[in-house]
Amino acid sequence: MYTKPIAIAALMLSAGIAAASPVSAAEIDHSSYEIYSAHAETTRGAGPFSMYSDLETGPDGFVSFPDTAVDANGALESAGVADYTSISSGDIALDQFVFVGGVDQAGGVVFIDFFTSAGDYIDGFGVQLAEEGNFIWTIDLNETLMVASSGLVQMSIDDEDLAGAGSTAAGRWFLGNNGATIGDAGLAEGDPDFNYAFALNSNVPAPGSLALLGLGAMSATRRRR
Repeated sequence: MYTKPIAIAALMLSAGIAAASPVSAAEIDHSSYEIYSAHAETTRGAGPFSMYSDLETGPDGFVSFPDTAVDANGALESAGVADYTSISSGDIALDQFVFVGGVDQAGGVVFIDFFTSAGDYIDGFGVQLAEEGNFIWTIDLNETLMVASSGLVQMSIDDEDLAGAGSTAAGRWFLGNNGATIGDAGLAEGDPDFNYAFALNSNVPAPGSLALLGLGAMSATRRRR
């Protein structure tokens, strides 16, 4: 079920604001990545077990950096890098990824790459977005992806059809400043205290996470800085 496009808040963040620890996807071979389709949902998506979630707008609504460039440089264009700390005591068996944002053309391809907190590459996937515009996108993975319990995630846009799916899109990844409701969003990627909006959901609870899930109501009330 498709929602109406999410309105961009009037505030546009400066691209010069400090972000999470930088990573580079330049050396990653995305040719073997499975490219999924995605659907926009009316809910702020959660699988049976949400290991991390930062999908609430906060008092300033969703905001965005400017769209990624369309630049024939033989590389994907990074839409942002976010750090996160989940409620899992071990690696996350990722079955569903949710994010807020979009592309400027139907069929635009987005790549999601995961790294350790030290910036070492782990794995990732691609997704072709069915519509242009800004939505809460939910990607159900056919194959579980093991990612770090605390790490970095980078979103990149295919602006010159490097994946061969016809994508020459620009795109954006929205931010909110409500704070993570499950886990911790770590360093701010924008000012004042904005973080990229996404969730990491699993069909199987990771070790130690069930006990921590009971703390969700308490952690949801905690505000960082």
